[in-house]
Amino acid sequence: MARRSSAKKQTLKSPEKTKSAPVAFFHGFLSGMTSPSYLYTFREYSVKRSDTDSMRSDWLKIGNDFRKVMSKYGETADQAT
Repeated sequence: MARRSSAKKQTLKSPEKTKSAPVAFFHGFLSGMTSPSYLYTFREYSVKRSDTDSMRSDWLKIGNDFRKVMSKYGETADQAT
C-alpha cells in the first residue's frame, strides 16, 4: 500500500512557547518528589498508652524472651562445661 504524501508535516513551536531544558527538568523532578504524597495519606492513630508504658511493656517482653532462652540453652551450656 502506498502512503499518501499529503500528510501534514509537524511544525516546531517557537522557542518562547517551549520550556527550556533546566525548567522542564526541575518541573519533572519536583513532580516526582511529591508523588508519594499522593499515594500515601497520613493517618492519625489513637494512642491509649503513654510512651513510657509502651517502653516498659517492650522491656518486659524482651526480659521474658531472655528468660526463655536462658532456661532452654542455659542448661546445655552448663552441661558442656
